[in-house]
Amino acid sequence: NPPQGIAVNFPTGNPPSYTVTLGPSCAIVPVGGDGACVSGSAHNLNFALAIAPTPTITPTPTITPTPTRTPTPTPTRTPTPTPTRTPTPIPPTNTPTVTPTPTPLSTSFAFTVYLHGIGNSGDSANETSFSLSNQNPLTTTRPVTAEVFETVNGQTVQVAQASGQITYQPTNGNFTGTVLMWTSLQSKTYLVKLKSDKYLRRIVGIPNVIAGTTNTMPNVTLVVGDTNNDNTLDILDYNMIYGCYSVDSPPRNCNATQKFQSDLNDDGNVNQYDYNLFLRELGNRIGE
Repeated sequence: NPPQGIAVNFPTGNPPSYTVTLGPSCAIVPVGGDGACVSGSAHNLNFALAIAPTPTITPTPTITPTPTRTPTPTPTRTPTPTPTRTPTPIPPTNTPTVTPTPTPLSTSFAFTVYLHGIGNSGDSANETSFSLSNQNPLTTTRPVTAEVFETVNGQTVQVAQASGQITYQPTNGNFTGTVLMWTSLQSKTYLVKLKSDKYLRRIVGIPNVIAGTTNTMPNVTLVVGDTNNDNTLDILDYNMIYGCYSVDSPPRNCNATQKFQSDLNDDGNVNQYDYNLFLRELGNRIGE
């Protein structure tokens, strides 16, 4: 049988005490049985319940925000202006006036030249006959060198030298040209000589030169055959002509320069005409 009853008394008091009375007919229910009470006397259980006091609510503190720090402005350094130095004016120095050096007056010589074997010029054997001379030379412009001498203490001394060109004049059968003498010459008498390639040097004359002007020289005739330009007609010139000689067979020993020098009448060939002209020129073997 189940328990018969439980009695609970609620006395008053602070704190109150409670009594629990178990019924008289059942004190213990054995474990594993059939649920029947084991007889016994009633028991009283006395206990007291302490009522916990109502807790006091502690208010949540209000968080005071940390004030934002206002940054202290860093003052900008204002640069101190550096005063500009005003240069002390330098009094002007008297600039010397350059006196130009006077340019010497240019003196020049105008030449008229006859070349043996060409145009209206003959040869040393017959200077007035030019029937065998080449009237149409291939080289119509030729270089010339003018030399000027004067006598000093009984000695002939060269005082100036200059180069120029002469040009063929088919109407007159001669060459003309002007040579500018770069060296300053005085107005006086000089000895003037002229030379051209493969011709002997000749004295043009002893003119009375006027400085600073173009002085017209006397006509001059040059002797041909100086193939090596040593101012002499000799075996060396003959050998060069012989080496370049060509009629029925090629030349024996000749290059382009040697052929040009050996072509005495300037017709583009080295043959019997040049050979005979050289032999006729041997009456004037030494240049002046």
